[in-house]
Amino acid sequence: MISRARWIAVGILVLLATLVVGVLLGSRPDSRVEALLSGEYTNDSAIEAEVVEAEVAAWGDRQFLKLAEALSREVGFRKRFRSWLWDHVPPLRDELNPIAGASMDRQGRILRILTAAGTRAKVAESAVLPLISDPNSESLDAAILALARLRGDGPAAVQLQVSRVISASAGDLRRIAPLWCSQVSEPPAELIPFLIRLLSSRQEQERAAAARSLAMFGSRASVAAAPLRDMLADRSRIVRPRAALALGLVAPEFAREAVAVMMEQQRTNSSWTGDMAHRLYFEAGPAAIAAVPLLNAELSRPTSKVFHGAAAAALWRIDHRVTPERIAALAWDAEHGVQRNQLRSIQALGEMGPAASGAASALERLTHHRLVLIRQFAGAALNRVSKGAGSTTGS
Repeated sequence: MISRARWIAVGILVLLATLVVGVLLGSRPDSRVEALLSGEYTNDSAIEAEVVEAEVAAWGDRQFLKLAEALSREVGFRKRFRSWLWDHVPPLRDELNPIAGASMDRQGRILRILTAAGTRAKVAESAVLPLISDPNSESLDAAILALARLRGDGPAAVQLQVSRVISASAGDLRRIAPLWCSQVSEPPAELIPFLIRLLSSRQEQERAAAARSLAMFGSRASVAAAPLRDMLADRSRIVRPRAALALGLVAPEFAREAVAVMMEQQRTNSSWTGDMAHRLYFEAGPAAIAAVPLLNAELSRPTSKVFHGAAAAALWRIDHRVTPERIAALAWDAEHGVQRNQLRSIQALGEMGPAASGAASALERLTHHRLVLIRQFAGAALNRVSKGAGSTTGS
């Protein structure tokens, strides 16, 4: 009987041979495409829609065709080969699981890029079509949205596509609308009425997703203020902080109420609220004055360094005080934080102007960053810090 080790060795050799053949027969990769798909960008939750859109703004058909090729490889021979190994070489299943997970992650990133690019990436449409033929596909929702964006379809056409692929009973936007808002920096305004209706869903995940999606529209979704205020007392712990964030962003006149609820959620809710709280306090500015003690405590806590920049940015927006501790936290986060925090920290440093000169070297390094939008943000902030175009509100 062949040992497990020998099965693994055979499987690895076959995979390596497949890779070599693919490299030899495949076309030369495009460095810009591979950079966006590399390991540095694998955390989808940290990739902001506007970052992706800025990155692909100068792409042409060549880059989008490369994405189509990459997507076809992930859902074509590679997937069929992994399935064959899974069925016929059981000892390899433990090794195949992480490979399959990485493939799904890569599919997700490719679809996200195509969604952000919209009709400019229409040449990649044929690579997306196979993904929407399987109602049980894990990539189905993302593929439907990507296809709609490639074709320039609106919500009504997307709803029709969903009903065709899934079923008439499930053919609505509840699966797609939150995804749309998370992956496109300017989602269509026609989604707002649907999201407001979704706030009354019996499913807490749908209510939470609708609230977080409405936050993307800001004041354009001010008509949602009343139902969002009601949701501040929602029975679900995952809904309440998202409702507070959305209320503060869509209706700033209720920001103090939203901040009070968010602070209470941070104290009593076992569901994580960190990024939502920081964003609310940052956007609310002086209306979040009650959160200053909580934010100062977080900034001084050594074990929460990963959140120091977000806390410092919020504190700056609230009281416009500049301190060495805040500048150091913002400079570190601008270079090492996840993208949403990077952008927020760079923005805060730029607003501080010459008072943030201690962060100039970090901003200078960021002007050479791999990502276009971060280079642009850093350049604008460095200009204000160096030339005195920003605020000089005291320390």
